[in-house]
Amino acid sequence: MISSRIIEALGGNIFVSSLPGKGSCFFFTLEFEIPDAVETSATTLLNPPVKIDSEFASRYPLKLLVAEDDVVNQVVITESLRVLGYRATMAENGKEALEWVAREHFDLILMDVQMPEVSGIAATERIRKMPNGKKLIIIALTADSSVENQRRCFDAGMDDFLMKPFNLAALQNALMKWSQKPRQD
Repeated sequence: MISSRIIEALGGNIFVSSLPGKGSCFFFTLEFEIPDAVETSATTLLNPPVKIDSEFASRYPLKLLVAEDDVVNQVVITESLRVLGYRATMAENGKEALEWVAREHFDLILMDVQMPEVSGIAATERIRKMPNGKKLIIIALTADSSVENQRRCFDAGMDDFLMKPFNLAALQNALMKWSQKPRQD
């Protein structure tokens, strides 16, 4: 179950072939962008492929906090960041995110919008009132792409919006953008 949710979150499919008494084989498909491929699509022009390696974090240094309550999403985000060379601090809900921000400095938070105890929206509003929360970059993580939800996120003080499931290129683009463009208050 967890494997299928991770594969699906990455945009792939998982299959099983099973023979009673013999065993089972699991296999999956994922699509990856080939960095050397030349494409002229609008997507490539807007989101040019970036080399995926563990040196990405040294080129775009950020101290990251991830606020996410879903265990599968935690694994997907943590692994995506690890591939890029980041080690993020994990908060399992908005309340924990507030506690982390109160005691440590972060450059950027990847904030799930819908969490128990304190939602991402409420956590962002509270963080913006903290002395060390004014210039902190907060990126919404949500599966709800509605204009109303985006407006709520931006009205709460979030700086950017990343759709779940996100792909690695979208995550890279957001991290590149905000590592080079500090929040102005």
